[in-house]
Amino acid sequence: MGDEAEVVGEISQEVVLTLVELMTKTIGPSAMSVVLKRLDNDDSLEGQALVMACAEEVENVFGSQGAYAILRQVGRDLSNQLAEGVAEQEYRSILTGALNSMGFAKGIDLFEGHANICSCVFYDKIKQVNRSPIDHPVCWAGWGFIEGFMKKINGTHHVQWEGRDEKACRFKFYSSLTE
Repeated sequence: MGDEAEVVGEISQEVVLTLVELMTKTIGPSAMSVVLKRLDNDDSLEGQALVMACAEEVENVFGSQGAYAILRQVGRDLSNQLAEGVAEQEYRSILTGALNSMGFAKGIDLFEGHANICSCVFYDKIKQVNRSPIDHPVCWAGWGFIEGFMKKINGTHHVQWEGRDEKACRFKFYSSLTE
């Protein structure tokens, strides 16, 4: 992703509703209603702020580890939904471009054995609340998104977060559990 690239999409109401639907499938309608009720008092939340607040409420309800697992699964489920009915040769372009069109990041750079989520829109917000990448539950949805697509693309069994610099979070792929 060159520096000239920008996030072209925005986290629209449609994107938020899709994420809520996927999260409801993961945690169930009763638990999701608890999360949504906690957000109900703030009508000003939209887009990025709404996604961040929702991730934080999931963490408040389920704890950090629970929120990480839930949002990682939501990311996997989103990758499955986007890949549904699409030819396998299109998976790479969906993986690399979908986060941009949905307003989450400039995109994903895909390399042999690893990928980078470039210029995530949540990075500065995470720093503002004194958290680091992968220490905030919203990050785990991106991790699951990569994991879901890489399993489809090349049978990856495990994706590991490697670190973050100012521009990207780096993830490494493993095709077997013994690597």
